[in-house]
Amino acid sequence: MLHFSTALVLGLGKTGYSVVCFLVRQGITVSVIDNRKNPPYLELLQSHYPDVSVSYGSPFPVTTLLSAQVIISSPGIDLREPSIQQAIQADIPVFGDIDLFLAYVDPKAKIIAITGSNGKSSVTRLVAEMALADGKDVAWGANYGIPALDLLDKKPEIYVLELSSFQLDITQKLVCDAAVVLNISADHMDRYDHLDDYLQAKMKIYANAKECIINDDESRINAYLAQQAGINTSSQHHFSTQRVLAHGYSVCSKAEQVQLIYQDHEQQHLYPPLSLLGEHYYANALASIALAKTVGISDQAITMALQGFKGLEHRCQWVDSYQQVQFYNDSKGTNVGATLAAITGIAAPIILIAGGEGKGADFSELAKIIINKVKSVVLIGKDKQKIAQAIQQYHTDFPLYFADTMQAAVQCAFSVSNEGDMILLSPACASFDMYDNYMQRGADFVAAIKKLKYASRQL
Repeated sequence: MLHFSTALVLGLGKTGYSVVCFLVRQGITVSVIDNRKNPPYLELLQSHYPDVSVSYGSPFPVTTLLSAQVIISSPGIDLREPSIQQAIQADIPVFGDIDLFLAYVDPKAKIIAITGSNGKSSVTRLVAEMALADGKDVAWGANYGIPALDLLDKKPEIYVLELSSFQLDITQKLVCDAAVVLNISADHMDRYDHLDDYLQAKMKIYANAKECIINDDESRINAYLAQQAGINTSSQHHFSTQRVLAHGYSVCSKAEQVQLIYQDHEQQHLYPPLSLLGEHYYANALASIALAKTVGISDQAITMALQGFKGLEHRCQWVDSYQQVQFYNDSKGTNVGATLAAITGIAAPIILIAGGEGKGADFSELAKIIINKVKSVVLIGKDKQKIAQAIQQYHTDFPLYFADTMQAAVQCAFSVSNEGDMILLSPACASFDMYDNYMQRGADFVAAIKKLKYASRQL
């Protein structure tokens, strides 16, 4: 258990607010500092906790940080900020909400930890559905959904936590029963100097995990594990969509149907695949099965959850069909890897709507896939020209269109479509240049489709 009587909380977003609420309930005196003049949870804080002092500063004032007993940082705060580094060098404890969660969680509860560049939310929800199907008392959240500290009130037997690289950066020691890094692709390159730094943050999830679920198809992950003698090697469980493993979780074909299989030297078990198609969905399913089995969830419950899982909103979600053109919402595709997975998992001719805040990403790999798998692209947002330039390096005459709004993008995409085409919103970028979050962007896409259909009927 951590011991302190006062705390300085950096950041007043969803996580920061959950930290404040939790600490106040523990009788700890809390103050908050944010680098925004109007942080999103300010009004709520002032309504419920008017005695909590809030100050503002960008960068954070060194004197404020150096006078703190402990500093609890929100994951969105860059720890490289000089004033935070001065506090760390002055031996002031700096940690995050996951450390608080671990200090107060029931030690008898099972903890499943999930990270990766893409698929975290889907796997988190699918593992939770497997636990529910088995009659387990389960709570899920952290980076996805409910903040980790808010889950403690539920007192379940299993916690399923989605963890971002930012949360793992700030967590001092994550102890869990099972952990997975689903995949690695370039993301948040505005926050990390190199891809290796991002990978290192993700791989912290394995350091104190009792059971490690490993994606055999991810060369970067396996190369890192091979170099790290401190990572648990005696309790690794492997999965692959590329080959059938003699011991592990794989994709195979039975009677011309895709099946998911677990096998070792003594047993073999077949599971039905998700109703969703695509290699990335199969990988998510395999990881979910492996995580579920490590905490004792039955094969029957796993099968029930696989058959009933329809995916998450804003994640390759079918929206509508109009004049034989299909519309899919993948607004949660906020990085290049997510959009690559979405494109490669689709067989239909694709008209892609992409663009937004690129977070320093290199779009060259996306461009290579686009010119081979996509009919045309409609670009929106701050970094639309960067994506266009990447595509034009490989194909100078590729059909590119530009739009200033989502409504204009949908209209443009539909105007160049044919029967049998798919219009896919998968931005490969964050949404913050045009929207508050990816959910708002996805909702605007859905609204634009409805307006398109309504306007056409009026003609």
